[in-house]
Amino acid sequence: MKTLVRNPIIAAIGFAAAIATAPASYGLQDQGDKEIEFTGGFSHTSGSDVGIVNADVSLGYYVAPRSNIGLHQTIQYNFIDDGEDTWTASSIPFINYNFDTQNPNFRPFIAGHAERRACCGTRPQLVL
Repeated sequence: MKTLVRNPIIAAIGFAAAIATAPASYGLQDQGDKEIEFTGGFSHTSGSDVGIVNADVSLGYYVAPRSNIGLHQTIQYNFIDDGEDTWTASSIPFINYNFDTQNPNFRPFIAGHAERRACCGTRPQLVL
């Protein structure tokens, strides 16, 4: 395990080989399919007074064979030594279009979402 942590190039090559040699997926979407995604993370730098914990969940519904709409919910907690801890949460509607490729293990997509923040108002974004 220490080798993979110390040498990210070996880890990246291994990851790419695993994807390239994986069997065909049964995850091709069709109209009426639903999807759910959970993610999370933690960050704290040694010697710093700040750390972050976050969690995300997305719910999506396929309105067409390659297009889905949904809601992305995220929450983030910032813990600060000798200071006031803060947290933020957001609900973001999204729409995704998945490109049809010959490789069922690789599905590029284009995503758009609108995020509303108290500081900045609504910001539509496009992700490629």
